[in-house]
Amino acid sequence: MGKYKIFKIQTIKDWEGEYWDVYEEHKTQAGIMVYKGWPYDETPQNGGQANFYYILTNEIAEYITQHSIVHITKTLGFSEPVVRKFRKTIGFFLSHPVTYNFEWILEHQDEILYDSYEVLSQKYGLTKPQIVSYTNRLLHHGIARKQLQRESTCERKHIQWFQGNKDKLSGLNIKEIEKQFGFSYYISKIIHDLACQEKNIPTQSEQWQQQLKDKRLWLLDHQVELLRNDIPLEQIAQKYNTNKFFISGCRAQLRRILKISHPQQKINWVKQHQSDLETMTIVELQKKYQIGRHVIRSYRKLLTELKQNE
Repeated sequence: MGKYKIFKIQTIKDWEGEYWDVYEEHKTQAGIMVYKGWPYDETPQNGGQANFYYILTNEIAEYITQHSIVHITKTLGFSEPVVRKFRKTIGFFLSHPVTYNFEWILEHQDEILYDSYEVLSQKYGLTKPQIVSYTNRLLHHGIARKQLQRESTCERKHIQWFQGNKDKLSGLNIKEIEKQFGFSYYISKIIHDLACQEKNIPTQSEQWQQQLKDKRLWLLDHQVELLRNDIPLEQIAQKYNTNKFFISGCRAQLRRILKISHPQQKINWVKQHQSDLETMTIVELQKKYQIGRHVIRSYRKLLTELKQNE
């Protein structure tokens, strides 16, 4: 399994409201996100199947009822067996007759677009294929959908639990909720997000995203100093009251942001200091730039190679 499959990207719900761990995602030419992964907490490390799966989301379930198999395989990148499997899962067949009472559909559009499949089944006796078909009819009629996810039974249970226990959550972070109530980390995060939303304060994920943005701005503001090669890492670290490992990490992040490779950074430094490298002794260069003799020799070697390739 490649590195890109080792780290979980996010957790999402499928068309039935079940949670899945996403390990691979990409946007298709149809503008639809395609996800691959395992059912929640059922990775091979936890005893799950070795192969991971395409995830049948609401968006994909609706799309495969609107287009031919040839068109779907071309625009979503699925194989024909995958498309047929998904259609079978939602009970959709091209020969399957669907009768619409469009006046009724319009009257109940909010419920059809947002209520869970379980609720619609209990209230109106609708099957999942009927709900998908009714949803498509509304979308084709030009009715915008404010959110793609339906409320699932699990989500409803989480909200009900939160409403009955929110007084006990005051001041608790995700880890503390997890420990005190015995929930998984993911459910604890959902509960914590509900508490933050009620108080109208940023969730932990939103705070983390803001910290990432602030860190990126800080890196860009200090890029000239952080990418200096004429002084040791320790000296740069001292200026920012930190250690060389933090500065090394900052450099790596900056190179990714600016799309600069480490070899290219060395080439730039050598070109900028070509005159000193050619005229000064190793001792003089050490004293002026505070770098080791091995580094100086590697720079001189690189300069020679560059001149030979001119």
